[in-house]
Amino acid sequence: MLQMARGGSTAEIDPLEGPMFLKYRPDGSLVEVLDVKQLMDPFAACLSGRFHAGEEMQEPQSFTKTDLVFPSDEAMPRCWLDPAYHQG
Repeated sequence: MLQMARGGSTAEIDPLEGPMFLKYRPDGSLVEVLDVKQLMDPFAACLSGRFHAGEEMQEPQSFTKTDLVFPSDEAMPRCWLDPAYHQG
């Protein structure tokens, strides 16, 4: 939780609230991450998401985490992908 000052008072903000988007490497499409905990779990090879395209909400599907990058083309942190990240 983060605290943010607003108009003399502070409000707690959960950084995991709201949609998170990643880019699908094969075609550059945006994918809305539906389960951020899956994303950060190094033991989960896939995550639930949906393409963010067109005017209609797309159906959820499974995405392999290695097919996803941040919209800036940065790779995801190794600790989200490799269960043995701390060993080397």
